[in-house]
Amino acid sequence: MLPFFSEDVFQLMKDELDELKKRARVQNDIGALEKSADEYADKAEISGKLTFITKSNSLRRPVNRRHLFKTLGRKSMRSLLK
Repeated sequence: MLPFFSEDVFQLMKDELDELKKRARVQNDIGALEKSADEYADKAEISGKLTFITKSNSLRRPVNRRHLFKTLGRKSMRSLLK
């Protein structure tokens, strides 16, 4: 612990840092899912195979959920899912 911060302030800073790290991971996951979904959509357009569209759509659902989670927060999401 740093000597010039009280334990409460230090814990708040640590909690905020943990929250920022979690948001960064979620943002990276969202980016990866969007990229994969776009690649499958491009393959579907080129090849005309519907299976690629299905894969693309299945990847977009979690992206939309994660965007909603990120926007509303955990407590709001829990109330929506009930």
